[in-house]
Amino acid sequence: MRLYRHMAPAIFFAALAAPALAEDWSGLLLDRTVTMPVPEAFGVEPVFNDASAGSAIAEFVPPSETEMGWTQMLTLTAYDDGTDAPGDQLAMGMASNLAQGFANVCPASFSVQDMGTPAVPGAEASFAGWLSCGSNGAGQYESMIVLVVAKEGTVYTVQWAEHGAESATPLAFDAAVWQPRLDALLGLEL
Repeated sequence: MRLYRHMAPAIFFAALAAPALAEDWSGLLLDRTVTMPVPEAFGVEPVFNDASAGSAIAEFVPPSETEMGWTQMLTLTAYDDGTDAPGDQLAMGMASNLAQGFANVCPASFSVQDMGTPAVPGAEASFAGWLSCGSNGAGQYESMIVLVVAKEGTVYTVQWAEHGAESATPLAFDAAVWQPRLDALLGLEL
């Protein structure tokens, strides 16, 4: 189950190994070319992509996995709701919607970690965070690092999610795992 589809719209200084990047993927999302580094763990072509009025999505999984059966997924989304809201409001609004969606699915096992506002070249605003459901309703946990970026009225997200054995209690944030993943996603180009 991909939680984001069911929604409405300790700083760690030790030397962390960043995930190796296979190559960049470029595609047109809502009339803008977006380039994203694809970590080696994933196939370099989306297993699913779709665009409709005001939104677009591209999903990547490891080569031996599928869109419906995955242990890790890299997702790129774009949303344009037609408002003239400032970029910081758009980015924080999307981040809040994502967090609320997770919290609604798993109120007893929900965890969140604010990862700040990393600089993304060309972005008007950005926000990063870690979200986790110990039990996502499908017999497993789902945790993800998400980078939310706003530019010219459009909000983009890059999400690196993983599934694993279900937990009745909230999972602990592990900076040694998630910070390098966020660092890899910061190569996003709009």
